[in-house]
Amino acid sequence: MQNGLLGAKTIKQAARLMKANVFTAPELIEETYKNIENAKYLNALCAVRDQEQALREAEESQKRIEKNIPLSLLDGIPISVKDNILTKGLPISAASPILENFVAPVDATAVHKLREAGAIVIGTANMDEFGMGSFGKNGLNGIVRNPIDPDHFPGGSSAGSAASVKSYSCLGSLGTDTGGSVNYPAHCCGLVSMKPSFGRISRSGQILYSSSNETIGPFAHIVADIHAFFDIMQGDDQHDSNCFDFKACKKVRSVDRVMDRTLESPGLLEGLRVGVLDEFNITELDDRNRGVQEMVI
Repeated sequence: MQNGLLGAKTIKQAARLMKANVFTAPELIEETYKNIENAKYLNALCAVRDQEQALREAEESQKRIEKNIPLSLLDGIPISVKDNILTKGLPISAASPILENFVAPVDATAVHKLREAGAIVIGTANMDEFGMGSFGKNGLNGIVRNPIDPDHFPGGSSAGSAASVKSYSCLGSLGTDTGGSVNYPAHCCGLVSMKPSFGRISRSGQILYSSSNETIGPFAHIVADIHAFFDIMQGDDQHDSNCFDFKACKKVRSVDRVMDRTLESPGLLEGLRVGVLDEFNITELDDRNRGVQEMVI
């Protein structure tokens, strides 16, 4: 398993090293493609972009970085995108033979926002067919292996997203989650992830498994990187009527400010209030339900 890209183990660290001219954005992309080749045995990626295209985008990122005007923390950063999220010009099959020959004509809103922020998509990530699976072995493109131990499964259905980040075939990835398909593979591969509240990130351009539960969520190595993904992708979208710009809410903005301080100074949670629904109080469960809960845990 790879141990970073040119010494950078996180998006935040890579951005800092590029700013300090330790390495350039094109060099980061070149190293990414070397890692992709070395990690082929994991079967994490099912479609890889032409390296020259990615390098041209990296050169544009490098110009902005040298002028100290990067578009975001993700400017010049290689990412992968789950095979059920439209990525213009790449085959998107949702790991199903039904869509085997489909090439995305447009970017999903989340992908578009990330590209507008300078992120460089290097390929699509393998998955269980239509997101229906928990092991990364039920798809058109074959079994995904866990970078920590190839004899173990990486979780699913966003198996390739997690495996590509853990193997440093990219520094971050997008998955989708209906009932654990982001958080579960992140746990199996030793990563951090996020399933946003419904409506925070647009689902436009996503091949949905369960429309009323489905969300797009990021994978990365540290919480600060997840926050960078979320900050770019969240917000209103005219193409998704269920998507709402929560930043217009004063109370939510105050929570975001607390989160920003917490990321810079871990442990600083003063002023943050957390609510827990009464229905989550498992001490009130009867004996039968308590047994089920204990088995789940």
